[in-house]
Amino acid sequence: FFELSRNSTDCLYCNSTLSIMALEEPSVLLALIQRVRLWFVRLWVILQLCLYIWKGSVLPYDASDLAGDVIFAFAVIALQRFEVYFGRKGNLIHNKGSLGISLVLSTLSIVSFLYFMLWQTYVLKVEFYTSLVAVVLVAFQAIMTCVHILRLI
Repeated sequence: FFELSRNSTDCLYCNSTLSIMALEEPSVLLALIQRVRLWFVRLWVILQLCLYIWKGSVLPYDASDLAGDVIFAFAVIALQRFEVYFGRKGNLIHNKGSLGISLVLSTLSIVSFLYFMLWQTYVLKVEFYTSLVAVVLVAFQAIMTCVHILRLI
C-alpha cells in the first residue's frame, strides 16, 4: 500500500515520514521465553493435578484445603494466559502499556508460584523444584520485558 524510497523512510505517496519505531522488530528472545513458559506451565499444571490426586488419597489432606489448592492452580493457568497475552501483544505492536500490564502480572505470577513452593499445606520436593523453575522463567521474562520497555523509550 505504501512504498518506501530506497534511501530514507519517506513515504512516496503520503508526504510524511514513517517512524523508525514502525520498522523496529519485536524481541525474539521475549517471544521465545513466553512460548517456553506457556508450555512449561501446562506441564506444571498437569503435574500439580496428578500430585493433588496422590496427596488426596495418601496424605491426611483436609478437603477444603485440597479444593482451594486445585482452584488456585486453575487460577494460575488463567493468570499465565493473560500475562502471556499482554506480553505477546506488547512485544508485537510495541505497546508499553501492554508490556507494563504483563510486568504487573509477572509479579503476581511469582507470588503464586512462591505459594506453591513454600506456603501450601504439603509441599513435595518435586513441587518445590518445578515451581522454582517456573519462578526463574517468570523472572527472566520480567527482565526481558523491562529491557524491551526500555528499548521502546
